[in-house]
Amino acid sequence: MQQSNRLEFLDALRGLAAAYVVVFHAAFIPGFKVAPPSDIKSIVVFGGSGVTLFFVISAFSLVMTMGRHLATEKPLLSFFASRFFRIAPLFYVMIAFTLVFHWQSFGLTHSPFKVLASLLFIFNLIPGYQEGFVWASWTIGVEMLFYALFPLLYFALNSAWKKAAAIIVSIALSTQITNLVALLMPSVDPASFYLFTILRHLPVFLIGMITFDMFKLLSYSKADLRLPGAGLLALGIGGLGYLVYGGTALPFVNLYYWQAAFYAVILIGVALLPLKIIVNRATRYMGKISYSMYLVHAPILFFLSPVFQTIYETGLQKPLAYTASIAVTYCLVIIVATALYWLVEKPGEKLGKMLFASRPITPLPASAILPAATE
Repeated sequence: MQQSNRLEFLDALRGLAAAYVVVFHAAFIPGFKVAPPSDIKSIVVFGGSGVTLFFVISAFSLVMTMGRHLATEKPLLSFFASRFFRIAPLFYVMIAFTLVFHWQSFGLTHSPFKVLASLLFIFNLIPGYQEGFVWASWTIGVEMLFYALFPLLYFALNSAWKKAAAIIVSIALSTQITNLVALLMPSVDPASFYLFTILRHLPVFLIGMITFDMFKLLSYSKADLRLPGAGLLALGIGGLGYLVYGGTALPFVNLYYWQAAFYAVILIGVALLPLKIIVNRATRYMGKISYSMYLVHAPILFFLSPVFQTIYETGLQKPLAYTASIAVTYCLVIIVATALYWLVEKPGEKLGKMLFASRPITPLPASAILPAATE
């Protein structure tokens, strides 16, 4: 499979994940909530799992592209610079926006320490601050900490079995550390700490890394893999459907990690069988601007609350009012995200490449720069 095709299916899944999160938050944003019709409510409420898909894709794509950094003179500098300048510029813009917005709209200020923790991307490590103060920014805190750990994980966990063992250890540690925080810091809500801290989400990233190992094995095959791809898609979608409608009878681990596993199965299925309904121009485009979509959708939903209320008060039947509200949301989110992508994200990436360009060295063979799927 060509690199461009790989990027296309990853972009498409990122776009769908971003779109799903937007729908989810529309039902919960403060103000006039966009309540979904009862027959799709369970699907909408499950939309928070779009973040899980983001995490799986993130780990998968980091493993896939690590070889590019290893083939430079300074691989770690190349990796960390690319990640920082991919994330930081837009996040810093949103920090500035949030500080002004919170002060003008609610008279709310944030301490210099809290702002500094966000600027340094360490807030997710601090009990009580793990959510961040920029709307929905907890995922950024989690992502950046995973980026910091990734090179170590990449080299140390060089087989699927080692990654599986690390998943078990990290799940156990997350529970123990949460209990320790609850004991030592009674003012911190342990449920909130556990829900948003990287400790809970690290296994999901490891699942994403294993997903690449499995995909690498399949990519060596000369056989037609469309039928297995269809089977994996059916399995993954069926598993998510089971979770959406209240399924609980799954063994071994918390259902959250089953959710990640089903998304991983879907990812491989789409890679093998990139159906147009999933991988198309619209989803690929949303994938390219998905980071901006994610960071701007919450304030846009807040500002659109009066518009949603007006739509619902026109007398339209609820399904039509809901559809109209979501359509308005997508239009505005995509417009703003597109502007931020070109005005902030792309210049930030170019700045990083200009400041920290690392010259390529003689390329290594793929087997030397990619972790083996089995040992």
